[in-house]
Amino acid sequence: MKTTYYCPRGCNVFETEIEYPECAACGRIMITDPGPFEDAHEERELEGIAACELKVLHDEIGYFIGTNHLTVKRLSFEYWTTKQAVEYALKFYRWTPRDPKSSDWEWGD
Repeated sequence: MKTTYYCPRGCNVFETEIEYPECAACGRIMITDPGPFEDAHEERELEGIAACELKVLHDEIGYFIGTNHLTVKRLSFEYWTTKQAVEYALKFYRWTPRDPKSSDWEWGD
């Protein structure tokens, strides 16, 4: 009889007749309780949502508005010289989104 096993780190879920197999991705012993698997996926989802929120970021040129999901992405056309100025621009939407169709715009700029 096949049993459904879940990786407690959220890597895999599958049915097998083997008792307590190891996860092929991380090597952990898989379990029949889906709770830790679901918790790991919920945590990753929340981290992903938080990473996509607009933030004040900084590079060698100055402060800008962007996200840091996977890589830092500058979304504002402008740069600011002070953190206070960019925080004001973000709070009151006093910034210009970069046009993704323009020739000078690339993810990660």
